[in-house]
Amino acid sequence: MEQITIDIQLDPIKDGIKVPETDVSRPDAHAVILGTNGKIRQISMKEAETILDQMATCGAGTHLGKSDYIAVYNKDKLFKAEGEEYLVGSVLIFQRAGNVLKAIPDDEIGDLLEVAMAQMDTLKAGDACFSAMRVD
Repeated sequence: MEQITIDIQLDPIKDGIKVPETDVSRPDAHAVILGTNGKIRQISMKEAETILDQMATCGAGTHLGKSDYIAVYNKDKLFKAEGEEYLVGSVLIFQRAGNVLKAIPDDEIGDLLEVAMAQMDTLKAGDACFSAMRVD
């Protein structure tokens, strides 16, 4: 396994870092997986890229409110209730900057959750009540 090497000998021409072909990212920024049950998991951008690749034919995205957060979901899992489209399950969330999906800094997770929860409704089917995300 190739390791990261850092060589600093106070020579700006030669000094630098050698990084193997892996994901280099900020340790305090992640993509986020949010379940409609309120559970959350922070993942690396490399893992997020793998999930996006797997969703190539079934993935879609929606903005969370008027924020710069975008939720990517499996469009095959949508259902209609009271004239709205909903999703039960989980979504992959990024910050959107133009056409670029970026990791979310850890100190913004609270804001993200507040925005995402505003897009959740409690639905009832028979005797079961559950949370579902409105997808606009």
